Amino acid sequence: MDFFSRQEWIEVDDICSSKAFLLSPWYFGALHSTGECGLEPNCVYAAFPVKKRVMVFDVKSGTMMMQELDEAPVANQALWLLPTEHQ
Repeated sequence: MDFFSRQEWIEVDDICSSKAFLLSPWYFGALHSTGECGLEPNCVYAAFPVKKRVMVFDVKSGTMMMQELDEAPVANQALWLLPTEHQ
């Protein structure tokens, strides 16, 4: 499958049973394994730092949940920290 010749969003009904897609509005997107970092598989996580929320969209079921980040500091941009296997 050629993912790079057409740079546009397409609708899908499955990402992968062991992956999650991380988004931050305007500048970041990454596909990451869910096994050891506590992410739900087959979900899209979108950070909304100004509102201190993370939206979690389950691609398979089509459901969405907003996670409030009340303890997070106010920010105008989000930062995803991606774990590595290096120790």
